[in-house]
Amino acid sequence: VIARTAVGEQLPAATAKGQHLSLDVPAGGAPLTADPAKLAQVAANLVSNAIKYSPPGAGLAVGVSVTPGRAVLTVRDAGPGFSAADRSRLFQPFVRLSAQPTGGESSHGLGLSIVREIVRRHAGTITVEANTDGPGSTFRVELPA
Repeated sequence: VIARTAVGEQLPAATAKGQHLSLDVPAGGAPLTADPAKLAQVAANLVSNAIKYSPPGAGLAVGVSVTPGRAVLTVRDAGPGFSAADRSRLFQPFVRLSAQPTGGESSHGLGLSIVREIVRRHAGTITVEANTDGPGSTFRVELPA
């Protein structure tokens, strides 16, 4: 429900940029013992960033998977990726990285630090990897299920 809501709320922004935003979630969702409002904030921020930093016309993907004891949210963008310098500062507060929003959107440099803290407080992890088959990155949030 959380990923579906985040995608639904961000769909107008993606549509305005001509982006295609796909969603892949299991029927029945992911059973989590967590603060739904905080997890909604995590999903909304990651989806919003994917839209903000990906070029017009890009394909973006949001997915949820469940394995024994873990629920995983992935958000795949088509942005410029991260330099080594950016990676070292990625989750720090008030840090703006080298990538610029592609549609004039604003950035305060707080979103990813807030996301990391929420995930940490839920005993989870967040990682980011460069896409191997094209531009962009994939953020992966793993939480105990």
